Amino acid sequence: EKLLGLGSLNKLNVLYLSNFIKTKGYQEVLQLALITKERKGSFHFHFAGKFFDKEDENFFFSYINTHDLSHYVTFHGVVSGDKKTKLLDICHIFILLTRYPNEGQPISILEAMGNAMAIVTTNHAGIKDVVCGEWNGMVIDKNRIDFDLIYNYMCSLLHDIRELVKIGDTNYRTVKSFYLEKRYIS
Repeated sequence: EKLLGLGSLNKLNVLYLSNFIKTKGYQEVLQLALITKERKGSFHFHFAGKFFDKEDENFFFSYINTHDLSHYVTFHGVVSGDKKTKLLDICHIFILLTRYPNEGQPISILEAMGNAMAIVTTNHAGIKDVVCGEWNGMVIDKNRIDFDLIYNYMCSLLHDIRELVKIGDTNYRTVKSFYLEKRYIS
């Protein structure tokens, strides 16, 4: 449903939905928000998840305040139920630039795909088994986070809404075909 009205979008919503751990890549997503501000881009970054360390929490809010990103970043905290459903529904691009040592296959990526989002992620752990990058988003080298490459990719989706719709539809169909709960668990 959310893909139907995309023809007139002038801003894309980008979602980081994970724990706030440095190796999960939240700091790099904040840098993308700063790049968006500097380049007067048309992206709004939504962050949702839990802080486990006061240092990460302080860094996050300090970065937003220091760089005056309040118009580009919204923090939602831990989300579940209707709040999570609404957040997934308003976002167009999911981003997880993880290098987390204990990463497996993040369920948040499957949730984002099932909600017709384009995926921007790294070639880490089990992610590359689900996200190939050609037809469902962008997969970048976890050891070389290229901000220009990511930003330009997001801009290409903003300027080619048909491509964004195509990727979203592919991701939605992929999850419904291969990753429904029963099949995923087995």
